[in-house]
Amino acid sequence: MIYRIPSSRDNTRWSIPLLIGILAIGWWTSFAEARPLTPGWPTWVEDTLEQTRLTSPLGLPHLYPIHLLPTESNSYFLEKDGLHWLARFLMGNRGWMEPETRIDSQQSPRLLPALSGGVALGDQRIRIYGLFNLAQETESDPTHRGLKSWRGDFSLDIPQAGIWLEPFPRFTLFLGRTPLHWGPGYRSALGASGDSPPYDLALWHYQLPGFGKIRVSSTLFATRLDPMWHETPRYLAQRYFMGHRIDCWFGSRLGIGISEFVLYGGEAPSLEIMYLNPIMPYYVSQYNADRDDNVLVTGDFWYRVTTGIAIYGELLVDDYQYARSDSPNALAGLGGFHLLDRLGNEWRLEYVRMNRWVYTHRIPEQQYLHYGTSIGQPLGPDADQWWFRWQRDLAPYTRLNISYTFQRKGEATTKDRFFGGEHWRIPFPSGVVTQTHLWQLQWYREPWSGWQYGGEYRFRMIRNAEHQAGNHIYQHEWRGFLRYRVST
Repeated sequence: MIYRIPSSRDNTRWSIPLLIGILAIGWWTSFAEARPLTPGWPTWVEDTLEQTRLTSPLGLPHLYPIHLLPTESNSYFLEKDGLHWLARFLMGNRGWMEPETRIDSQQSPRLLPALSGGVALGDQRIRIYGLFNLAQETESDPTHRGLKSWRGDFSLDIPQAGIWLEPFPRFTLFLGRTPLHWGPGYRSALGASGDSPPYDLALWHYQLPGFGKIRVSSTLFATRLDPMWHETPRYLAQRYFMGHRIDCWFGSRLGIGISEFVLYGGEAPSLEIMYLNPIMPYYVSQYNADRDDNVLVTGDFWYRVTTGIAIYGELLVDDYQYARSDSPNALAGLGGFHLLDRLGNEWRLEYVRMNRWVYTHRIPEQQYLHYGTSIGQPLGPDADQWWFRWQRDLAPYTRLNISYTFQRKGEATTKDRFFGGEHWRIPFPSGVVTQTHLWQLQWYREPWSGWQYGGEYRFRMIRNAEHQAGNHIYQHEWRGFLRYRVST
């Protein structure tokens, strides 16, 4: 469905929302092949940009919020937008460098220097690229992922790097490091959300020949996760994570997708060939092989109600008792609403609910974690969340947004598996519930080259913090950044 990168340092802050907005308006049939700088995406973007001249069906200034083009005409040429820059960056020999300094109210405050950049080399058949971030990461930084400090609290992160090959039409092979976000959710997804550290993986993608207005594609990946200790008997378990997905688009209004993931491990496991089958369901394979691997299934949809209005949803089935059993179901759901109005505003509403037992597993090394972070929704089990955001572009490459988040988190974690009992009597969320209200104001200006700057303010109100009754916390936070981008 819709794929994104949870990062603001590689132009996807603009390009991916731009694609989502164009899809909501109904200009392009679909972008089922769109992935975060991974197989098929650059070629598809480049081809579309070269062949498409667009006229706004709503008239001015409707597309100003997603920065298609100048406002003096309602004819828009995408090649003037940063999306075209990103496509050129990926399709040819391109590079960029971005020195930056940040200031954070949670750090005394003090200035935090950083440097990021990227390079891409190749042509239509073979492409190599890499992105890096060198920064003084802090615990309060939303991009902090527990990176190992180098010198002076600096850490070097390479969130994306790899090579992709297109040996023949409609087939792409990718080898390298990348995050994964499968599903239509804007902030996150249920099966693979992109909120955990990136994966070193092999991935292939195949676009089937068209069937009239129906387009079908298949994707499969395989990766090895971080090892995890198994306590009894004690050994360092090796862990593997694999997934496959089918996307189907019906014209320009409706897209549906089905994904399946499997996570398994042990003292000396190997890559299971049966999980490399893009068609055979993982559940059937592991059931017939008499295994107890952690298999999850997701189904999602995206539907354009009318011009500028879209709805979407996703359902995750971790465990479902189709036969008589005293065990609970492990389910999660996500739903969202997206509106681009005629006045130049963008509105989003998203809700996610995570069942008490989702992501858990009786075998410790098969918990749905990667470096201690949830592979799926970052809330983890026993939680739900509402998120609302209003956004508007004040000037070219200058954006203002206001958001509100309400979150409830019970005491259960991914490690709390079901041991029996009357599970239907456990309330949702369970135990002492931590409630979080978060208000956020964000403003930034980010042209494709030259000076970029911005800041944000947050007010957070936490009730029963850390699941301690009566422990209430009120936090005011602010951050700012100044950077200069040099690109070719």
